[in-house]
Amino acid sequence: MKKGFFYIVFILLMIFSLTSNVNGQYTPRGKEYNYMDAETFYKVGNYYDALPLYEILMAENPKVIEYELKTGICYLYLSHSPEKAIKFIESVYDKKPKTQDVLYYLGKAYALNANFDIAIETFEKALTDKKTTQKLKKDIPHLIKQCENAKEIMKDSLNVEIINLGAPINTSNEEYSPTINADETTLIFT
Repeated sequence: MKKGFFYIVFILLMIFSLTSNVNGQYTPRGKEYNYMDAETFYKVGNYYDALPLYEILMAENPKVIEYELKTGICYLYLSHSPEKAIKFIESVYDKKPKTQDVLYYLGKAYALNANFDIAIETFEKALTDKKTTQKLKKDIPHLIKQCENAKEIMKDSLNVEIINLGAPINTSNEEYSPTINADETTLIFT
């Protein structure tokens, strides 16, 4: 009984892993679908798949501010290049400062890049800006407090260099959340 159960579980896990790898990355369906697909991904928070589509749209239509802003917001929520978020969102603010919610997202980009003083100033501007939606304005006092707390915490931070230990501990991927078992014989990470 146990052997059959584990066999079925194994087969199901294999099927799941194979199908998830096949569907793991979106391939654009063509020029006429890029906007629709980008918007669909963006609205559900799938910034990973929305980003390349907005970059394509932005390259094809450089005057459309919405594509540049949403590209910046995608970078904001993807941890691999937070400095790019500032570049795109600042550019939108410079070109069209009355763009809805641009100050809110610019403040978040500054905060993510540890520019806390500028982030606080930007959030304060966003609070009084008529183009910042009420829903986002409700978050701003909390975000300002987070920036103030981060400034305090960083005052006493240590200068630490994180290095890749190489095999068998690290690979070229991003391993994180290391945990050691009770008798300190095994290191587990994600």
